[in-house]
Amino acid sequence: MKKKKTKEEIVNNEEIITQNLKEKSQINEDLETENITETALDEEKKDVQEETELNSKQSETVFSKRIEIPLVGLIITILIFIIIIISLIIFKDKIFGFNFNKIKNNNVYSNQILVDNSLNNEEKVGFDIVSKWLENYKNANLEITSRILSYNINSISLNTKKDDKFIILATYDVVPVSINNTVWTNDNGEIQGDIIKNKVQYFTIEKINDKYEMTYTSITKPNINENNLTEERAILLIKNDFSDSYRLNLNSDSSMIEGLTIDKKNQINNTLNGSIDDYFKITGTYRNTYILGTFLVNKTTEDKWFVDIEGETFKLEKTTEILNIAEFEVQGDLTMTVDQAILVTLNSFPKNKRQNLQIVENWIDKIQNKKQVENKLGKLDDYYAFKTNTSKGFILIKKNGLAKEFVNLNGTITDILGIEDISTIIE
Repeated sequence: MKKKKTKEEIVNNEEIITQNLKEKSQINEDLETENITETALDEEKKDVQEETELNSKQSETVFSKRIEIPLVGLIITILIFIIIIISLIIFKDKIFGFNFNKIKNNNVYSNQILVDNSLNNEEKVGFDIVSKWLENYKNANLEITSRILSYNINSISLNTKKDDKFIILATYDVVPVSINNTVWTNDNGEIQGDIIKNKVQYFTIEKINDKYEMTYTSITKPNINENNLTEERAILLIKNDFSDSYRLNLNSDSSMIEGLTIDKKNQINNTLNGSIDDYFKITGTYRNTYILGTFLVNKTTEDKWFVDIEGETFKLEKTTEILNIAEFEVQGDLTMTVDQAILVTLNSFPKNKRQNLQIVENWIDKIQNKKQVENKLGKLDDYYAFKTNTSKGFILIKKNGLAKEFVNLNGTITDILGIEDISTIIE
């Protein structure tokens, strides 16, 4: 027999059922949320995976490009480098203005000893003088048999000394222009390829006018007490007459006299009252111009003469007189500036008679006998014209420096080249 439920029990049951329904509903909601979350996570994982794969592909593409770009650049660089090398080989003469043979001929063989504290004062002077002596033989105007390309001084030592005179012993090597046609093998030295090594030479050096000069050189030891005229001292006698002796480059050379006819040589002997063989024969360059003639200096009396290229012979009181009688062959472009011309003109006055110089334009219009002047001087544009406050005409300096004339107002021309005091002539 069923017991009849009370009202209170019914109410309690309803509350329990309601509670269960709520809990069940909550559980369903939680399950549904979990499903949504898992679905979102799955989608997110999928997106991440797709993005990773995409990035991976992009990375591979970029990486491959990084490999391809340098490889192409490297190939292009190598090709450019090869083209440049080939161009240098083919066109090197045009690009650089010289060729390998020229470099070889200008062989820089000058690993010289140092002038340091290991050399005494005389040896240092000797080193400078021997260097200049060898340097002179590199002059392009020398005969090929004497000329050298380069040199190397191996040792310098003081051999003998007496007062202001001493002897230096030097050893050196030279590279002649022609190893098969050279005078450098005549005395000593060893030929090694293109070089003549271990040459030995004595140099006598004296103090002349407060300056040390080489007065003698030989392969045998000289006597320091001898005062005979040597070729080197003869060159000094010539140079001492020139105020600008540093512009003279002189050496022993008899080629112009040897080229004369027998009749001309006999004529010279008659003029000298002796034999040409009694004289040192010297020529060279002055102010970048080749002297067309030969100095003669007597080995005993020290008398000085000049024989021009035609064989005409002149006695010289001062060797500067050759500027009035010699011809010169210009080597290259020799042009004086107006400032240099002014300096040359000022040096023609004694120091106590120097005057202010004025440059003159159209000077030819101010003198008589214009045609006569033009016929004698040639192209007037080749001259600078100057005057002083007291000059009775115009001083003309040729722009190549090889002529100096004075033209007075009447058109008379006086050659003043080599005259040290022109003040009396121009006034």
